[in-house]
Amino acid sequence: MEVESLTPDAGVVKRVEVPGEGEKPSAHARVYIHYTLRAGGKVLESSRGSNEEISFRLGREKVVPGLEILVRSMSPGEVAVGTLSGDYTLKSRGINQPVDVEVRLIRVDQEEGKKDYLRMTPHERLEAATKYKENGNKYFKEAKFKKAMTDYLRAQEYLHYVFVDEKGRDTRTAKVPENGDGSASEVQALEEMVKMVKISTFNNLALCYAKEGSNKKVVKYANDVLALDPRNAKALYHRGMARSNFGEMEEAKLDLQQAQKLNPEDVRVKNELGLLDKKIMSGKRREKRAYGAMFGFGSS
Repeated sequence: MEVESLTPDAGVVKRVEVPGEGEKPSAHARVYIHYTLRAGGKVLESSRGSNEEISFRLGREKVVPGLEILVRSMSPGEVAVGTLSGDYTLKSRGINQPVDVEVRLIRVDQEEGKKDYLRMTPHERLEAATKYKENGNKYFKEAKFKKAMTDYLRAQEYLHYVFVDEKGRDTRTAKVPENGDGSASEVQALEEMVKMVKISTFNNLALCYAKEGSNKKVVKYANDVLALDPRNAKALYHRGMARSNFGEMEEAKLDLQQAQKLNPEDVRVKNELGLLDKKIMSGKRREKRAYGAMFGFGSS
């Protein structure tokens, strides 16, 4: 069976035993599962002996973090085993070793998860997203990057639904009264605020993943920012640094040069460009020596 790491630090590793079908749970869906929890090969607890399914709402921090991450990745009917370690396991219960949790995702109630959004007006959804972003900032300052990422992602969920009604209609084009007076100026102002919060949370996610050493995710979220604001110096800096870590030196240099043009006072960018130029020159010298050796031009 294929093994997949669900977190940058491999704190949650998933192995699919039986594939499922259908849509994965949304951010605040209610899920129904059976599970068996093992540590050191011994069963600690299991729901298998009862006839009742275990259910909980995602995003409420009511279960072990690793279990929620595992369930979010599953489809209805799927059976998977997650190996949880570090911050994702059962430290609060005095268990400090890795544990294995086997989960069968029985069903998902997506509609219950949507009610949180649907009860809100567009302005209330934006306000909720902003609060999640601010809470993520607090966790970031405390160097709790995983918790910060969770809140930034929740903020993005609310932003996604700002202009969506219960029938899936875009409230910017449909005649829906929850847009206030529905005037073009009001909708445009709300769109601009949503865009600003999206850019901020995408940039913050890129920075969190940089702290976690996940360069692919850094590039992804930097690209999300640049799709909204092609002249965003922070996103260009984040992407340039990630590309440098990938060994894509010339692409990294282009990003950092553009970031420097947009923000010439940023000392970090200037310093990184200097280091990058040294890496590029060093690579070219190594390449030249290698070719010289191949054709007999190396030093004897």
